[in-house]
Amino acid sequence: MLLKCNSMKKLEQLQSKSGKTPQGKSKQKICEKPKPSNPSGILTEKEKAFCLEYCTDWNATRAAKAAGYSEKSAREIASRLLTKVNILDHVKKIQATIEESIGLSKMRVLRELMKIAFSDTSKIHKTWVEKNKFESLPADVKSCIQEVETRIVKKNNSTKNDPEMIDVEMVRVKLYNKQSGLEAISKIMGYDAPVKVTGELRIDSVEFKITRK
Repeated sequence: MLLKCNSMKKLEQLQSKSGKTPQGKSKQKICEKPKPSNPSGILTEKEKAFCLEYCTDWNATRAAKAAGYSEKSAREIASRLLTKVNILDHVKKIQATIEESIGLSKMRVLRELMKIAFSDTSKIHKTWVEKNKFESLPADVKSCIQEVETRIVKKNNSTKNDPEMIDVEMVRVKLYNKQSGLEAISKIMGYDAPVKVTGELRIDSVEFKITRK
């Protein structure tokens, strides 16, 4: 009887080590699921710095370097960061904050581009004109001006026999390119997006008859 009891104990010990109960059933092990590395979506300081730098000039590689990532692998890191949802969401938030703080919107950009593309600039002379004539131009026409160059010239403000020379400020302007304005508008509105053409093209056969003389 004692031998039987000892054998039973040894059997139970062997079964316990093998993961089975005396009844031959496997013991159930409770396995915890691996915790996500970033369960709350909170960005690291480097990731935040990357997003902020990226919003300044949209150069992802430069932004990664400026945020403190390795210069050798900055391009690969930047590409990987821009695939993360939380990174893209943070970039959108920064962009929205910037737009709100300066009052910028696509509609406002379009209005300014429309001034360049459609305003009547025939009133603007590309030669030197007196500053007072330049200042009398309408505001929407002035919006088409890219550069303003000034100089001072001497002018007789009296008669030829009794001259009175005075300084007069002259202005010459350079206009924005209207074609560039139209192209920018088309890009924003999606007018230049590729168009998918579907359909069937059929060419009827043509018979040529050659006659020899």
